[in-house]
Amino acid sequence: MPQCSYTGPSGRHCEESAQDNSDICFWHDRNAPKTGENIKSLLEQKARARESMEGYELGQASLEDAYLIEADLSYANLTRVNLKDGHLFGINLKSARLFKTNLEHANLKEAVLEGADLLGANLNDTDLERVRWGDRYILRNHLEAENLEKHGDQRGARAKYLESEEIYRSICKRYEAAGTRDIAGDFFYWEMVVKRKQLPLFSFFRAWSKLVDLLCGYGEMPYRAIG
Repeated sequence: MPQCSYTGPSGRHCEESAQDNSDICFWHDRNAPKTGENIKSLLEQKARARESMEGYELGQASLEDAYLIEADLSYANLTRVNLKDGHLFGINLKSARLFKTNLEHANLKEAVLEGADLLGANLNDTDLERVRWGDRYILRNHLEAENLEKHGDQRGARAKYLESEEIYRSICKRYEAAGTRDIAGDFFYWEMVVKRKQLPLFSFFRAWSKLVDLLCGYGEMPYRAIG
């Protein structure tokens, strides 16, 4: 059987066999349904065997209570996947799509979420201890907004800034609930920054918000006031 033609952003080649009349395997085929009862057990086997699952298309899969400890699901599409109560310690979700993914009560300790899209994700009681978010906790949607703004797409940038605000707020609330005030403060700061960038450029409220940022970082950087 011919090998799957998928090559991930990391440069890793998929070692699965391609499907009949296709050049990609079942796991990388977005149109192949992942709602079967055996999907969860197959993914758990791959996780135990330390097989890479980079770029897997798992939209709407039911993976409740799945054991995917230290699994590599970087760049995977997990849109609307049910990962409630998931055992996801150390999982690699770098640049994964987690749109409306159910992560309620999931253990994401030491997970990699750098570049992940968490828009609409359910983070109720999710354990985010020691999660790696990337440089300065700046989210993927935030960076996309800045790129669109740089290229003159103000409408697209405002939409992405709005997405970023929602995600920052959700993560901030989760850390606050866990009593991790320092990290919650970092996400609150970025929430206020992207909220400001949605305001008209030369408006009074945007200028006032920028002044508050410069003076005290929205209350998270009191040393600025001393300076």
